[in-house]
Amino acid sequence: GGAHGGGSGTGGGAGGGPATCTTENAGCKLTATTFGTCCGGLCRDTQNDPAHCSGCGAACTAGATCSGYKCSSPQCTAGTPCASGGVCTPLSPGYNVCLTTSCTAAGSQGKACNAGGSTRGSCCGGTCVPMGTDTNCGGYCNSCGAGSVCYGTSCQAVANCGTATTPVSSMCLPTGQVDGGFGTCCGQSCTKLNTLTDVNNCGGCNLKCPTDMRCVGGNCSPTDGGYNYGCPLSCPSGSSCSQGKCLQDACVGRSQGEKCNQGLNGACCGASCQDLYTSTTNCGTCGKTCSAGQFCDYGVCKPTPTCAPGNTSADCPLGPGKIGHCCGNACVDTTASSDHCSACNAACPVGASCGQNGAQGGNCSLADAGLASCSGSFANSACAPGLTCTGGKCMPQQCPPGATGGVCAFGVGVSGQTGPKAGTCCNGACVDPTQDNKNCGSCGRTCAAGTLCIGDFLSSARCVPKVSGTDCPVSCMSGTSCLGGICTPTSCNFPGAVCSLGTGGGVCCGSFGSQCTNVFSDINNCGGCNIACGAGTSCVDGVCQTATACAQGQNGRYCSTDGGTGQACCPAKGCSDFATDPQNCGRCGNVCATGLTCSAGSCIALTCTAATEKQTCAASGGGTGTCCASSCTQLKTDVNNCGTCNRKCAAGETCSNGTCGVDTCDASNAGAICHTTVSGSITTGLCCGTGCVNTRSDPLNCGNCNRVCPSGASCVNGSCQ
Repeated sequence: GGAHGGGSGTGGGAGGGPATCTTENAGCKLTATTFGTCCGGLCRDTQNDPAHCSGCGAACTAGATCSGYKCSSPQCTAGTPCASGGVCTPLSPGYNVCLTTSCTAAGSQGKACNAGGSTRGSCCGGTCVPMGTDTNCGGYCNSCGAGSVCYGTSCQAVANCGTATTPVSSMCLPTGQVDGGFGTCCGQSCTKLNTLTDVNNCGGCNLKCPTDMRCVGGNCSPTDGGYNYGCPLSCPSGSSCSQGKCLQDACVGRSQGEKCNQGLNGACCGASCQDLYTSTTNCGTCGKTCSAGQFCDYGVCKPTPTCAPGNTSADCPLGPGKIGHCCGNACVDTTASSDHCSACNAACPVGASCGQNGAQGGNCSLADAGLASCSGSFANSACAPGLTCTGGKCMPQQCPPGATGGVCAFGVGVSGQTGPKAGTCCNGACVDPTQDNKNCGSCGRTCAAGTLCIGDFLSSARCVPKVSGTDCPVSCMSGTSCLGGICTPTSCNFPGAVCSLGTGGGVCCGSFGSQCTNVFSDINNCGGCNIACGAGTSCVDGVCQTATACAQGQNGRYCSTDGGTGQACCPAKGCSDFATDPQNCGRCGNVCATGLTCSAGSCIALTCTAATEKQTCAASGGGTGTCCASSCTQLKTDVNNCGTCNRKCAAGETCSNGTCGVDTCDASNAGAICHTTVSGSITTGLCCGTGCVNTRSDPLNCGNCNRVCPSGASCVNGSCQ
């Protein structure tokens, strides 16, 4: 009733409003702007009425006033009769009111009363019923209906756990519970679950930990405190291991929705275990059926797609427990398809398979269980003809006609990148969504005139305006300004991040990305960091301007007509041949130094001079070497330039693998540096007697000849340990 308190009463008796109340304890209007509570047919001001202070029938003691729903001093003494009638009853610590003990008078229904001792109640059907009971929950004779009980001041629904159709974790009342607390339904029984430490309910109902493990914070953990990478074959009887938890195999006697052994998405629906991610009759929750023409896509009913090129990469149904992706004209499993491994068009190298031989789904592996790669220092296989190695997978340079979705081999990096770059298929074209104004971030997302698509380090790709605006929905905080509807930092903390110049957009370039650069006009950072246009060109709206320059969004794209990787569109020149172009040797922007020429994608000197000292050179008879003075020499074997120019080996020494030393040891050269082999690589040791010893690991010659380590000690990096 106190929630309806208003200003002073203006009629209907002392402290009362107009006699227009028909429902006891209902809110009523005292004046045009104040409200009260219906008490005995009158609208009472329970905020200020001493006869109904905070509620109907809650009277202040004689001489006290009511303000703000509380009686002033003097207050009555708890448990003693009041002069005005009734018993003094505490409503809260230090706050007492006089409450009647009789509920037989007409109009007393819902009136506050004393239910014995210091217990406050309400007059309900001629009896004073204590607050917090099922028939007087929260006061005013509010009765809880069937299937609910009073908890605190509100009615709470409670479940009957004895049926499989009752949802797991429903609120219930444990049998014999004496503290009034609730439990949850688990396995058709009501219990108080401890999901943080209980090994039988670790993280949820009936999620059991493997034998000899403990439950810590809802996760199963080895008893030695180590990390659990999965459960061993030691689950309790009737359960099986799934993603680190032991799940029930059968649903007999289980609650609806309780986890079961269909992965962590499996749930008991009736007597069967269903995958809520893919079941069309139990999609997301037990009993939710998808309409005709729909499938269950990770727990949400969606229209079943037709796997045409325009729907490439769309989710599609593969059967119970599996969601596939539309690749070409079929629904495929991208966790196991060697032609579409992890993404449409991402094929595994020759001889490798996807998601087999112990590899996780979406990774390519060889028959010996090693991960397969077609590029870099770990390359152990190659791509089939017509495919280009990109990021360890083999991709086509041309997308299938009309394909929107899936990956492709776009080209080479030009903005601080050195490796091949994957693109996205958009309506049959291979595009780079980090720089394409017509497909910025995703296919079909077009940047408006005066903006430029930039691959923001912090937010994928966005259309950045050349000129700042004031279209942000909120006022930008200090250190940011409005840029294309986004409050954008004016300082740089992340290389490649979009920043605001105040007058327009920029990108964090330069040393450690510390400088906000205007990529719309900077000839050395045109459209992005490190994209240099070159001499005789200009940067206009983020695009290098020459007769042959790359079009917007085409920086680094393969451009050879035969589909090879030897040519790409480089900002300084347009379509460039990496094998011979000294301005783009091997990759875009790799400029050969003065005196060097580009040969087979490497900058080398054809003739060694002082200007080419220590540069790669063309060796006589083929191959390459290093320029030392006027000679092209091999630093690994040249005794006059061993390992580096002008490092001469001593008399009697040879140069092997760029290190000087003797090849054999005898009494005449004891302690001399000698050549030895460690793990198949030539390195140096010391002549100790007649042998060349690795003094970094030999316990009999640790750090020097004849320095013996104590018994049981090892020699590590020349020190006994």
